[in-house]
Amino acid sequence: MVFTQSQMLNLLFSCRNLRRSEEIADMILLRYYPQEAAACRLHARDMAETIRSSARAEDFLNSLNGLKTELMYQSFVHGQTHAERVAVYSAWLGLEMQLSRQEFLLCLEAAKYHDIGRENESEDREHGPRSAGMIGSACPELSEEERRLLQAVIAVHSLPDRERQQTFDCCLGARQSLYAPAGRLADILKDADALDRFRLNNNSLATAFLRCPPSRRLIRAACETVNL
Repeated sequence: MVFTQSQMLNLLFSCRNLRRSEEIADMILLRYYPQEAAACRLHARDMAETIRSSARAEDFLNSLNGLKTELMYQSFVHGQTHAERVAVYSAWLGLEMQLSRQEFLLCLEAAKYHDIGRENESEDREHGPRSAGMIGSACPELSEEERRLLQAVIAVHSLPDRERQQTFDCCLGARQSLYAPAGRLADILKDADALDRFRLNNNSLATAFLRCPPSRRLIRAACETVNL
């Protein structure tokens, strides 16, 4: 699998320089997350190989190569490389959770564009709804139902859980069939976004708040990926 637009993805999927990142992750995990260090043996190379060898590999490659970089918030913290890492974690989680192809593709779009509405580097709780409002321009090929679903997923990622149902109701209305997939994709996006908190601080991931059962298996891989 070869990427032409992303240095980070080229490094990850070519498995270059991963030994150094594995050593850094060992030190971080042993110091701050000793239980995860002992239990989680999934490395970044394993995560990448799962995606590369899956039936969704071509979809993943096409989606990430289709990233509209001009829409990215211009920042190391919330910019392109963050979105790409969140997409990688989302892809692995989507495979583990056996998403349909449609949900898998929407999961990647949510990861790619979840921060495009950011206005600053602070908590900015409204950036999710702002990003959701821009998704029609980012993904004009979506059907109305896909757009509404994606808007719901992106909108809730920055909001407290108490506002989740109200936000879903606003985005999805009476489309009851969309609530379950919106919940699945929102949980994946929340976890994938959280797993990239290693970029902020070595001990900033609150593992107790991870929602999807497979997400804890990604802790080591996420720590390695951010240290490529």
